Amino acid sequence: MSDVIRWENPPPHGNTGPREKRPSKFQAAADAMRARRGDWALLVEGITTGNAGRITNDIRNGKPYPFAPAGSFEARCVGPAGGTSSKVYARYVGEQDGAR
Repeated sequence: MSDVIRWENPPPHGNTGPREKRPSKFQAAADAMRARRGDWALLVEGITTGNAGRITNDIRNGKPYPFAPAGSFEARCVGPAGGTSSKVYARYVGEQDGAR
């Protein structure tokens, strides 16, 4: 707390300025998969089928950012419907424009 008072208007609602990007928990995995193009890796296990499906779709769509751009990674979820023992597999297939 400061002993000095400063008169100023607050920023507009919902705008607190630029936010620092948090490191993704998948960054190291995405980097390792890029180094082994085409090899499948078990990325996540022991999760619900719904969460596995969400993660699979996010990876295919280039989210979170370590898996960008969209289409550069393939992903599959395996597990019983409605279960809690699903797994997510992913692999790097390269960018569509041939840049990598």
